Amino acid sequence: MKWKTYGFVLLLDILFWLILFAELVLLQFPSFGGLPGLWTFAVLKIMLINTWTVYIDDKPTPVVKRFVTLVCLLLPVFESVRTVVGFSTFNESPVPTLGMIVLAQIASIIACAFWEMDLTHGQKKKGGQNLGSTAVLKRVLKYFMPDRLYLMFAFFFLILGVACDAYIPLYQGRVIDMLRGQLYQTHFLKNLGWLALFSLGSPLFAALRGGTFMWILSRLNQRVKRLLYGNLLQQEIQFFEDNKPGDTDTN
Repeated sequence: MKWKTYGFVLLLDILFWLILFAELVLLQFPSFGGLPGLWTFAVLKIMLINTWTVYIDDKPTPVVKRFVTLVCLLLPVFESVRTVVGFSTFNESPVPTLGMIVLAQIASIIACAFWEMDLTHGQKKKGGQNLGSTAVLKRVLKYFMPDRLYLMFAFFFLILGVACDAYIPLYQGRVIDMLRGQLYQTHFLKNLGWLALFSLGSPLFAALRGGTFMWILSRLNQRVKRLLYGNLLQQEIQFFEDNKPGDTDTN
């Protein structure tokens, strides 16, 4: 890996943030447009950094481009998710703090190093075909493609279950405060109803999530077995003399 190129990307990212902070101070703007401005700024950074990395690396590798995309889009994605779940304070802080920017860069470095350096280093088998973790992951995702619609439903149930688990303590606290007389009880029944709804939704969506994932894995298992048996039936006699496919079939 060309560490000089990655260092140049991080320096450019910090430089663009400093330029943005300076413009906001000089022009006396309170913010730069909230989430739309943050996404626009991230897209501009991706285009400019990818253009300028050519001066450091004549032919930037796909790994460098993925790293640039990760560094630029991590903060917008993070703030968008926090806004969707209702825990974002981005409106109170019109621009990300310096600590958030540094933390995003550190997280990008760790993610890129884990993925590109650890998962992509696999071993070779006969014929030179790569059996690394990335190749295996791509093959498994290819086998999952017929069930992509069911996977969407499974992850949808997962998100709903997590959202219910997140809101249960909030409404529990409100109901307890109302029972103790610390809050007005005008919305007591409403909060109690939301608490009951989230408490019912959490196990319901957890069961739907678990059942959908188990059904998808069962379909994947059957699909892989059919491919295995189909490939075995197409082999020559010499293959069965040199190998023991029965051991593979029983696993």
